[in-house]
Amino acid sequence: MSTNVNEDRKRLKELLNEASDLEKELKKQEQQKRRIKNAEVAPEIEEEAEFLRNCLIDLYEEILLIDLKFASENGIEEKLWRNVFYSHVEELRQKLRKVKPERAPDHQAAYLELCRYLDLGAGFYHTIINHLKIRESIDLDRIGVEIFTKVNGEGKNGSPSSRALSKIRKKELAAECIQRCLIYLGDFARYRETVISLGEKRWEYAKQFYTKAARVYCDYGKAQGQLAVLASYSNKELDVVYWYSFSLATKQPSPIAAENLKTFYAKFQLAQANPVETVARLEIDKFTNQFLAIHRLLFDEEVEILKQKVEEIGKLKDRFELLVSSPPDNIQNLGTIFKKIIFILIFTFWDYRNGSVQARIVELRHVQLTTVSLGLGFCISVLDQLAAVFGSESDSPQQFLPNSAIECLPALILWCEYLSISIEAFLQLYTFAKTCEKDGDLLVSQFIMNVSNFVKTIVTLFNTPKVSLLLGEIKDLAEFARLSVPEDVEFLGVIPLRILQHNIKFNISKKDDIFKTRLARLFVCVKRLAEFKSFDLISINETTGQFILFDGAARKKERQRISKLMAQQLLQEQVQSLEQKLTKMEIPARLSSKPHPLDGEVPAPKLKLSTKQCVVDISVVTKHLKLVRKWITEATCTVIVPLNVIDSLDVLKKGDKQENARAREAIRFLDQQFQKRHPEIPIDEQRTNHVNNQNNLIIAQKLIEKISPWVKVEAYIDDMFDSLDPRESNNMDATINSKSRDSFNVMHIPTQYRPVLSCCLYYVHIAQLNDIILVTDDEGMAKHARIFNLPVCTPANV
Repeated sequence: MSTNVNEDRKRLKELLNEASDLEKELKKQEQQKRRIKNAEVAPEIEEEAEFLRNCLIDLYEEILLIDLKFASENGIEEKLWRNVFYSHVEELRQKLRKVKPERAPDHQAAYLELCRYLDLGAGFYHTIINHLKIRESIDLDRIGVEIFTKVNGEGKNGSPSSRALSKIRKKELAAECIQRCLIYLGDFARYRETVISLGEKRWEYAKQFYTKAARVYCDYGKAQGQLAVLASYSNKELDVVYWYSFSLATKQPSPIAAENLKTFYAKFQLAQANPVETVARLEIDKFTNQFLAIHRLLFDEEVEILKQKVEEIGKLKDRFELLVSSPPDNIQNLGTIFKKIIFILIFTFWDYRNGSVQARIVELRHVQLTTVSLGLGFCISVLDQLAAVFGSESDSPQQFLPNSAIECLPALILWCEYLSISIEAFLQLYTFAKTCEKDGDLLVSQFIMNVSNFVKTIVTLFNTPKVSLLLGEIKDLAEFARLSVPEDVEFLGVIPLRILQHNIKFNISKKDDIFKTRLARLFVCVKRLAEFKSFDLISINETTGQFILFDGAARKKERQRISKLMAQQLLQEQVQSLEQKLTKMEIPARLSSKPHPLDGEVPAPKLKLSTKQCVVDISVVTKHLKLVRKWITEATCTVIVPLNVIDSLDVLKKGDKQENARAREAIRFLDQQFQKRHPEIPIDEQRTNHVNNQNNLIIAQKLIEKISPWVKVEAYIDDMFDSLDPRESNNMDATINSKSRDSFNVMHIPTQYRPVLSCCLYYVHIAQLNDIILVTDDEGMAKHARIFNLPVCTPANV
């Protein structure tokens, strides 16, 4: 494109008008040629039509090379294909079909004419591709990833400049154009193969063009649709379903993919009803055929028939288990086949929740259950192989992994990653299944069994010492899991996996660590599942990094442990309550028999403890944990942690955001501090006498240390209003200012502030502790604390 934009625009409009006139003239010529049957006149008309087609080629090419955006907006590539190449190729193919092979000279002439025109079209599109590659500096092996990462990932690293955006858009337009050219080249190769009357057709040349087109630009799914067409020529039934599913999962699917898939399954059902076995099938072919039979029921939403096929679904899982455990010499391409099956299941589950049947999602619960159950059942077989090898006594378990398990690992990771980003949908299904478990529904029972076995197997795998040691070598598992693996490029841009792909570092790939990267990804996925409270089968120990399986026995043991802890807590509180009553009755304290230091022994120096007692809220422990550590180390104050803060941390710890990581860090810190305390020292003694140990400078609120019910705090408002400085009152929230001390309603105070305020009021008015200070970074909390005249400060001012 030249530097003068206005001149280019003017030139483009002229070219477009000229091309439009030639299109009309060409159409007239072709209509006239069909009407005239005079053999002498027909060649003259054909020469005129050939001249018009060549002129159109030149005009269209010029428009494409001047401005790709203008060409795309005006559909130049489609016009070029339809008007110049496709229509004439179809005419020549029809002519060739009409000529009988017995008329050898005529048949040969028609065949050569078709081949000449196919060569002309192929040469034209190769020229366009090479020109765009050189002009835009495009590497066909990398352009798809480059465009995806820049167009979809720039927002995370800051918005690109207008110049950079323009450059990215130019490359994207070039990639779109190159993809279409490659698809047309694949079509030419396919046409050439169809006219060959020799034995078995070879579609590899066309397949190479379509596959390359799918990689160059991932948003458009026509190339995958064409690959499905090729698969149908070779009777590769699984590939047909796989490529049509792939096309439908792209941003711009092939317009005929959905209808073609319906047509395929209609023919497949007919073939199943009338089987014709000519050659004995391999075991893996039987497995894929059985899978497609089940998937057809899922695709056609035949719920009642599915309920009758529970036994066959179980046998399908058993057959796959035999394949995975078979010697690799007996099975070929198991990993590739398994990957295609897993993607079909991913697309099926995604389509139910996002496609045309979304409004009927509830009535199709059983279809979704079966889809997920199949995926989990297949993955259990792979996980069993991995767990068995890593649980063995071998020093190098990776060397002894069966080839089948290694080949199937990418598909296993793919399935687990999709479940991890669709966790809410999965948990909805799990909750639904649990509610229907006692109804005797076999599909539901099968789903729950597969979920349980999947979790059990994956916990066994990650809790083996060798896997723990292998993952322990990685400093940051979450970051390591973002490294690129081959399947990231293979499934680049499909909508069900886009959320996941936005976090992948496509520019970094360590070939030597691909196995470790996949294992790290699997761990991150399972961890995300374990962090959801509503999923009651698995949890994770944040300290050890080990997964905890909650089967029936484990749940019973956990309930017993919690009951025991609650009983101990209740007993401790009763003892403390009695001690408080004795103190108020002024019963003389018993003489303590503290040992005196021996002669010559120097007593340990005591910390100079402050009398300040700081009640901290959630904002302090999550945002200012370093300051809390400093207060304890330097004995600046006694830190009191309300129970509400601990509960909030427990909720906040689940997730991948920075605030979730801070919550987990705070939980680990509090656990360490509370475990260091001496349980034999009463809590009141720690508070009143400040035992000489910095580990006792952080304590937790007890259950009785609150004002309950909340309405009782009204008794402490009068004191606040009587002693409140008018200057301070003027700075308070308008909703508080508008209330008098008689009309103010404590129930208007937000519920999120009440537990911490109740805790502080208890210490000030009931326990009558001195120097109680509420430390918060929340302005709302501070404003409402001043209603009760509670001392408040920020973490920086402690």
